Amino acid sequence: MRKLLFIKEEEMKKKFLLNMILFALTLSSVGIVKDNAKTSFAEEKGKVTIEVTERAKKFIEGIEVYYDGKKHQYKPGEKYPVGSEVRALVAHMPKFKLYDSKGNRLSPQGWGVYIWKMGFRLPDSEKVIIDMEYEKGNFETVSGGKKFKKKNGEYAIGLNLINGDVYHFDPETNLMTTGWDATPWQCMYFNEEGKLQRNTWIDGYYVDFWGFGCYKPGGDYITNKDIQKIGDKNKDKPKTGDENKDKPKIGDENKDKPKNNQILTDKNGNKVESKTFDFKNLKFNVEKLNEKVDKLNGKVYDLFDISFKNKDGNNKKLPNGEYLVTLQKENGKEVEKVYYVDDNGNIEEREFTQTQKEVTFKTNHFSKYAILYKTTEKKPIIKKAKNKNSLPTTAISSCSLVLTGLALAGTTFTLKKRNK
Repeated sequence: MRKLLFIKEEEMKKKFLLNMILFALTLSSVGIVKDNAKTSFAEEKGKVTIEVTERAKKFIEGIEVYYDGKKHQYKPGEKYPVGSEVRALVAHMPKFKLYDSKGNRLSPQGWGVYIWKMGFRLPDSEKVIIDMEYEKGNFETVSGGKKFKKKNGEYAIGLNLINGDVYHFDPETNLMTTGWDATPWQCMYFNEEGKLQRNTWIDGYYVDFWGFGCYKPGGDYITNKDIQKIGDKNKDKPKTGDENKDKPKIGDENKDKPKNNQILTDKNGNKVESKTFDFKNLKFNVEKLNEKVDKLNGKVYDLFDISFKNKDGNNKKLPNGEYLVTLQKENGKEVEKVYYVDDNGNIEEREFTQTQKEVTFKTNHFSKYAILYKTTEKKPIIKKAKNKNSLPTTAISSCSLVLTGLALAGTTFTLKKRNK
């Protein structure tokens, strides 16, 4: 009896151990399923792409996306988890407009004066669009210079974002600023057209991406002494707007004619000029291309690729700045427009002047440019019938055929009757 009980007890222990093992495996499998469920949920969780418009790209830098406790550099077209935090440095943050794929407006947070730190979280949406709004209105030429009248009727003061460029207007006179505006807390340079210069060298100082900071060739930020030098240069500068009174047109000769090292000409007579950049040891190359520009399809144009080479024959990229380009055009043809053509085939219009043989335009960088020629379409001449009662030629021909057919039929009928 004891032996039987012992055997049963052992069997129960085995069954218990077996059940415990099965239970443990069940828990483990449930845990694995849960873990897998979490993983698959994370993988299937909504992902968002971030699209930055061309307008916004000019005033945004250093976009970073934070998720999973890590910082990731923004890549166009890449998808990011919903709830990720997006941070970026921007200029003119109040002009930034953020939307989701359904058109709903997002409200970013930020702080700053000229350069803002902007941040927002990605919503549950297919896409987030980062865009900008430019100031709407018109420039007015007045005594002493130019003003900008906004759509609401007010005149612009301070810094304003207009047509993709930054302008400054005097708070008291509303006149557009040109030249240096340098103080210990900011350093800006506005060209003759009033546009803030960025990513370029001006009078030996480098103006950064934002256009608010100036650096010396060694990379050091300018000092108060440098600012004093700039101030001394401005003493003899005419008041805002005075320089526009006798302002020559694009390409016209002026008193400040560039030095020899600031003009380059190729064998075909094409020319590039700069008041600030030294072209020494560089070769100017203008190549006429046979490529097609989709956005100019059906129109008559010449496409040129403008580049530079150093003394070793290697391509040399020039810094952004003000350059005056003169190209030879086709004799006898009138230029309608000049376009900058980017790598994606998008076109951007440039102001220009022309003579019988040449076309001249301003640019701040070099790539492909298209010269569009005017064409005259000849309209077909439609001759009117002299006699209003006359029938169209086709109708007369049809009538003649019918009468001829009837005549033949009558002749056949007569011959058959005679034969009978």
